[in-house]
Amino acid sequence: KIHENVLLEADNKSIQQEILTIKDLLSKSQNECENLETENQKLKENLDMSTSEAEKLKSEAEELKSEVEQLKSEAQKIKSEAEQSKSEISTSQKSLSVLESTI
Repeated sequence: KIHENVLLEADNKSIQQEILTIKDLLSKSQNECENLETENQKLKENLDMSTSEAEKLKSEAEELKSEVEQLKSEAQKIKSEAEQSKSEISTSQKSLSVLESTI
C-alpha cells in the first residue's frame, strides 16, 4: 500500500510537472499570438497607407497625363499657326516679288 502511494505521488508530481509545462507553453503561445496580432495590425495599417499613397499617385499621374494632353494640343495649335504664318509669308513674298517685277 505504501509502495502504491509512493508510485501515485510520483505520478501526481509527474502530472503536475506536465501541467506546468503545458501552462508555460500555453502562455508562450498566447504571447506569440498577441505579437502576431500586433504585427498583423501594423501590416494592415501599412497596407492601408500604401493603398492610399498608390491612389494619390494614380490621381497625380492622371492629372499629369491630362496636362500633357493639353500641352500637346497647344503645341499642335502653335504648329498650325506657325505653318499658316509661313504660308502667309510665302504668299506675301510671292506678291512682293510680282510687284517688284512689275515696277
